[in-house]
Amino acid sequence: MDTEAPQVLVVDDDPTARDVAMRMLKRLGVQSAGAHDGEAALQLVKAIPFAAVFMDWELPDSPGSVVAQRLRELKPELPIIGLSGYSPEDTNPSIFDLYLTKPVTTNDFARALKRLHVPLKTD
Repeated sequence: MDTEAPQVLVVDDDPTARDVAMRMLKRLGVQSAGAHDGEAALQLVKAIPFAAVFMDWELPDSPGSVVAQRLRELKPELPIIGLSGYSPEDTNPSIFDLYLTKPVTTNDFARALKRLHVPLKTD
């Protein structure tokens, strides 16, 4: 892995969705780690200096909004991007810095990371 590449965390309980997101991010030159629930995400964020977190709205152990709040307490500067199949009107996306509605494309990830000033290999 390129040690200069930014690293992000993808939190999604659906292993296929998590894997697809991580492959899209790799195409952008971004390293990623995956977590299947909120507790795993919290442990990874304590151990690794991520540039951003992509957080699913619904997780098996806690809502994504609750996990996002706990992440904010740990690392207030860490950008958190919400991911959900629900529209923003059906959720409360205000806890997130950005909110993406699934399905998400590689271009969606690229735009989100650029808005958060995370460098991509295309920059």
